[in-house]
Amino acid sequence: MSEYELISLLREHVAFMMSTLQWWVGITLGILVAVQVLSTKLNGYIASMLMLLYSSFTLMVTQLETRHAERIKFVERDLKVLQNEGPQVSETTQLILSGGGPSEFTLALGAICFWGFFISTITYIIYCYRNNKREK
Repeated sequence: MSEYELISLLREHVAFMMSTLQWWVGITLGILVAVQVLSTKLNGYIASMLMLLYSSFTLMVTQLETRHAERIKFVERDLKVLQNEGPQVSETTQLILSGGGPSEFTLALGAICFWGFFISTITYIIYCYRNNKREK
């Protein structure tokens, strides 16, 4: 593959990862709003169903993100092979290969936010369910 094709493939994987995360955050906020609005009608079945579906969806998103992160590493490896084979590569490729991706700190913050959102959402569903149960 050419350098252009590899960079394009890399861009597609990163764009997919970002759009998947944005979609997941949107679903998370939607669940929080729905639980708040419908908290008086929240029963054990609905709370359990929400937690099960949201947990399954989160697991699917983590699997998708992991797969695309692996594919990004493969593309970066192919770019390194291309660079070592001789032709001069662009500055963009050189930046990617020299560690131009997100820092470890950024990745750690992302993981904290992701799992923080997940735990907070599950906790809020349980809180609203218990609060509704106490009021009845």
